[in-house]
Parts: sequence; C-alpha cells; structure tokens
Amino acid sequence: MTQRAIITGVGGFVAGHLADQLLAGGHEVLGIERISSEGSGRAAGVARAIGDVCDSAFVLRTLREFRPSHVFHLAWAFGDSSLGGTPNDRNVAAASGLFEAIRRSGLDPRTLLASSSAVYGSPTIQPIDESCELAPFTPYGVSKVAIEEMAERFRRDHCLHIVVARTFNLIGARTPLRLLPGSLASQVAAAERGGPRTIKVGRLDSSRDYLDVRDAVRAYVALSMGDPGEHTVFNVCAGVACSSLTLAQEFIAAADVPVELVHDMTRLQSGDVDTQCGSAARLRSVTAWSPTISFADSVRSMLEHARGLAAASGVANIG
Repeated sequence: MTQRAIITGVGGFVAGHLADQLLAGGHEVLGIERISSEGSGRAAGVARAIGDVCDSAFVLRTLREFRPSHVFHLAWAFGDSSLGGTPNDRNVAAASGLFEAIRRSGLDPRTLLASSSAVYGSPTIQPIDESCELAPFTPYGVSKVAIEEMAERFRRDHCLHIVVARTFNLIGARTPLRLLPGSLASQVAAAERGGPRTIKVGRLDSSRDYLDVRDAVRAYVALSMGDPGEHTVFNVCAGVACSSLTLAQEFIAAADVPVELVHDMTRLQSGDVDTQCGSAARLRSVTAWSPTISFADSVRSMLEHARGLAAASGVANIG
C-alpha cells in the first residue's frame, strides 16, 4: 500500500528537501502552504493544499480528504505581521489546531513535529542529549518548548502518535539568506560575479552542530516510518561542533576568486549561544541512521545553488 504524507509549510527550506526525499521513496505527498508564501523549497511534483494551518476547519477537511498515513509538521511563521497576532502565538496555535484536527479526523497518522536545539539554550555540558534541561532564552526557543509540551499532552491524553525531532543547525542547498551558511554562500557567489571580494560575518567564535539538510530529512523519514520504541524525542544532529570562523573559511577555500573575511559588528545577533554540539546516539540506536554527507560536500552544494541563482538573476546577490 502506498504511504501518503502531508507536509505543512511545504514551501520552506527543510520541507522542500523532505518532499524530495518522500517522493523518491514512492510516497504520495500533499503539501500545505499559504498562497502568499515564497519559500525556498522546490517540492516539485507535490500536490498542494493552499490554506492556513491555523484554520482548523481547513486542516480537518484536508486530513479527511487526503487520509494521510504520515504527517510532518514543519510550518513556521517568522515575523509576518500581515497574518495578525505575534509569530509565536500563531505557531503555537497552528500546532494546537493541527493536533486537534488529527484527533477529530478519526485517523491515526504517524506525526513528526520538527522542533529545534534552541529549546536547550546554552548548556554547559556538551554534547547535548535529550535528557538535558530545557532552558531556552529566545522567543523562538520558548515557543518550540510550548509546542513540544502540547504534543506531549495530545500524546498522553488522546494517544496520538507524535515524535519530536530536535533539529540542530542545518546546512545545504537552498539554505535561507537569514541563516549564516546561506548568507556566506550568497556573498561568495556575488564576489565571483564581480561583487565585493569580501564576506562579512558577525561573531566568529561561536560554534554550531551543522548537519546537511538531506541527512536531516532522512532522519525525519526514518523516525516517522519506523518504530521509535519508548522514546518520543530525538536529537537530529551531526555530533560535531564547527565555529563560525571555520565555516567561513570553508566557503573562502571553495570560492573561485580570492575572498577576504571581514568581521562586521552590525551582523551580531542578540541571544546568540557560545556552543551547541548535540548527541544523536538515541536516534542512531533506534533507526540505525547516521550522517552520510560531508561538510565539504554541503558547502559545495550550497555554492552551486547560490551560483545558479546569481547567474539567473544577472545581479550580485549579497546576503
């Protein structure tokens, strides 16, 4: 029997790669997205249901019509004031509405909630495993914790099959410009097309656990399609910390022209953590998953994509 998957926020970076992975595996895929969304994901060949995840009637109708065996909740609003309410309120409402719609649908799909390592904050003990205390200090991290707690209530009170994937930092083709790797790729591509021979970064000493997005979505599929056993929360990460300086140097080394690194204080972000390095031991023990794409290959794929965008636009695009 063909498995059928719904992906919320299918126009986004990660969701587009997830759709590609599911389609390659022979799944039928329906993507939910707002008509005004302009995400970076291709999701070619995916049927679309245009609507707002916060609209519970729309979600319930979509579930009953498509009858999915699996649901992947990746939709996330980043500061779109046109939608009304705060982004965090909308994100919590969207997850609540989705879980309630699943409960009311009479279906029992395996559901994966994409969470984030932001729930951990900046712990002193590394690598971070799933037993680490949740101590978020950004609105994004706080809202992710709230949604995880909601998932646990629906799991406990209504027996919904929900697993949580706490994803660390992702890298790969189509990474948004608002994220450091996406900005670096765009700046290098711009330099190669005659733009400034510099790439600007903010903080250089912070370290992140970077995982290729293609490996991450493989983990999502493995968790959703397999048996997670007694566990309901899983880290999705590479298990290696890379500094912002090292990341920038990788892009400089891969550039086709000489590029200089510039420390730009205006690019410093509030709420930045010093170091995050995760442990994916639980994920590996349950699914036998492991990363397969090297850091260098991830950088190359990002640059190839950024170069294609720069060539298509004919204009240097500086992130």
